[in-house]
Amino acid sequence: MKTLLSVTAIIFALHSSSIAQEWKLAIARESNPISISVPEGNIIEFGSVVSTGDGTFYVNLDFGGGAVTSATNANRIGTGQRYVGPVIISATINGPGWWVSIPYRITNPTSAASVVPSNAVVIPTNSAGNVQIILESSTDLVNWVNATPGTYGSSTQSRFFRVRAVQQ
Repeated sequence: MKTLLSVTAIIFALHSSSIAQEWKLAIARESNPISISVPEGNIIEFGSVVSTGDGTFYVNLDFGGGAVTSATNANRIGTGQRYVGPVIISATINGPGWWVSIPYRITNPTSAASVVPSNAVVIPTNSAGNVQIILESSTDLVNWVNATPGTYGSSTQSRFFRVRAVQQ
């Protein structure tokens, strides 16, 4: 059993070194429950939960102020599942020889580098003067014409849209 746990941790550590954010691995066993505390405003995201053995896996999410939700066999934490803190996530195992590995990462969006999605238009706070927002459409991604917001149906030729910000 110890060899399997070690191999899991090594494989995960090698995988996590290639990504920008720090992933952690929590391993819960019958004699070793886990607790993960997520500070206010931070986000916890889970990777792929792996388990083995014969038993039951319990998860509690404590959001404070009496707001607690419980689940059996990890249906509240799974690949891509996210929660915003404050929250305390605890996991316990009921079954001899059973273990669960839970990869997770906690991020603080306010302290992280500013990331702008590719589909967002940002008006800089240091811009001088007004900024005009322009909606345009194109059928070939080369020639763009002004467009108006509205409803476009299947009878309309297929088109692409973009939004631009032009400083005046």
